[in-house]
Amino acid sequence: MQTSKNGNAFTNNPIVKAIGLQRIVVVLAVILEAIFFSVMSASFRQYATVVSILDYSYYISFMAIGVTFCLISGGNDLSVGTGMICYALAGGYLVQQMGMPVWVGMIVTILVGLCFGVVNGVMVAIMN
Repeated sequence: MQTSKNGNAFTNNPIVKAIGLQRIVVVLAVILEAIFFSVMSASFRQYATVVSILDYSYYISFMAIGVTFCLISGGNDLSVGTGMICYALAGGYLVQQMGMPVWVGMIVTILVGLCFGVVNGVMVAIMN
């Protein structure tokens, strides 16, 4: 099999080119990490552990979905994590400390996020 000057037989493979080397490396890293923790701790392989991992990481997935649109357009947004904490604190304060209904806290959280997002968007559009 011939290889080009810019790679080897693996990186020049059409399947690797179609999927992307970076994606393959990430999937392999996750698989190796799961194997490592499974070998090191028997409790890691339990159903409750998988549910716990998913339960504590779903909000990160939501943030990643939002940041994906920014990255696709060529931008970079570092305010997503701190913004989410700010929005959650605003809504949580209303529910816990002020005694408001949960639906009010949720609406305020969404509105605060919308306002911060608009301010961020305007600043990016005007200031580059």
